[in-house]
Amino acid sequence: MPTPLAGWISFLWPYYEADLRAGRLTGEDALEIMEELACKLYLEYDVQAITLGGVDSAGHNAVNELSYTILDATSNLGMIRDVSIRLHRRARNHLSARRRR
Repeated sequence: MPTPLAGWISFLWPYYEADLRAGRLTGEDALEIMEELACKLYLEYDVQAITLGGVDSAGHNAVNELSYTILDATSNLGMIRDVSIRLHRRARNHLSARRRR
């Protein structure tokens, strides 16, 4: 049974955003880090489930740039991943459309 990693994007987001603004991180760096993390978390006997999207505790859209970076990293690796996308009424369909690529 996969172990879900729900909510970790909201935890990482402030660090990601601050590092981008300060020039300590680029989008390409973040993509590479997420690819490496995906490889680290991928085990034949325990694939880590990733949950993206949904709403935050205030009811606002929880999709951000890091959500797309994680989708791109998953796509680039070509591994079978357990990725769940939470949709809600006010969400645009960009996240789910990107996942279908």
